[in-house]
This record gives sequence, structure tokens and C-alpha cells, in this order.
Amino acid sequence: MQRLIAAAVAGAMALAGFAGAAYSSATIDLIWDATGTNVIDDAGPKTIQLNVILTAGPNGSQGAGVSVDFRSIGESFLVVGLDTPLNTPSEGSDSVLPIEMDFPQIRGSRVELINSVCFCDLGIGTGLEAGQSHQLGYVTFNITLLERDTYEITSDADGPSDGVLDGDANEILPEDVTFNSAFLDINTPLDKRHPRGIRNRRR
Repeated sequence: MQRLIAAAVAGAMALAGFAGAAYSSATIDLIWDATGTNVIDDAGPKTIQLNVILTAGPNGSQGAGVSVDFRSIGESFLVVGLDTPLNTPSEGSDSVLPIEMDFPQIRGSRVELINSVCFCDLGIGTGLEAGQSHQLGYVTFNITLLERDTYEITSDADGPSDGVLDGDANEILPEDVTFNSAFLDINTPLDKRHPRGIRNRRR
């Protein structure tokens, strides 16, 4: 996982036998907390929370560090404070992804390194099984004075410390990860809205 994982879990990878990048899949979803889907309607002048969800592919996952790009809204709408952006690692060494590698980094209209991982070979976390989901973290927006439109917020692993791991702690190639978007409809006519689709698959 580039700089995020490489140094910190070198010992764990040595125990497992690091095999290089793996051709296995994973999915990153952006889910509005208020709706449980990737679409929120007519948010108005209020604070809304966007959850970042990792779902493991067939080979499982030992976690991820990913980014949220909100340039369509503009960086002035990001809520910056002690509670956001925030990672949400699971609790306890016997939980799925209990380790927070570092705090999320705000770079312009991007939040990078939203992360939660395990050191499974050291007995710190169990990782995700195939199809299992975990909320890596969240970002909060204060939606005020946005013009009438549909805004797309995207996800990726393009940050310098980002990466998505499979169940053997190998970094999954970016083209084998599905990065889904979230949509914010501000007074948008029904026939112009983005179709509703992804619901929260967190377990």
C-alpha cells in the first residue's frame, strides 16, 4: 500500500510471504449516512455525513486507505474540525480492521488516506472475508448556498499513501478495484436526477 503499509507492516508481510500485487477485487462505496444510499436529495443548508465503505472481493481484504474527491462541490463546504474527516477502525484485536495507520489528510478538494487495516499475521485484527464490508471512515460536509444541480463526489486510491489490500496483504491493482461515487441533488428535477443504486453494504 505504498508508504501507508509498506513500512508499517513489513514484518507481517515477511511472515506471510509477500507475493506482489494481486489480481483480486474490492469495492469502495460512498454512502450518505442520512439515506443509507449513494444519493441524497435536497440536502439544504445542513451538515451531512458521507461514509466510506470497503467491501472485500473473493480473496478478502486486510484493509485500505482511500480518498474522497469533492471538487464538484468545492473545498469551502468541507467541515474541518476535531471530528471530521475521521477514520473508524473496528475495536479490539479480534475485530476486523482495528488499526488506524494515520489521520486523513486534507489536500485542497480531496480527503486522502481514509484508512482502517489489520495486522492479521500478528494477531491484530481478523480482516474481511469475501463479501464482508467495513466503514473505513467518513467525511462531513456543510451544504450551504449550493446552486441547483446534481453534484458527484468520487472515490479513488490516488493519494500518495493510498492503497487497497487483499486478504494476503497484497495491494490490489487500481483497475481491479471498483470505486463508486456519491451524488448530491440540490432541488434537481426528478427526470434529471442520477438513478438511485448503491445501498450501504456495511456488516
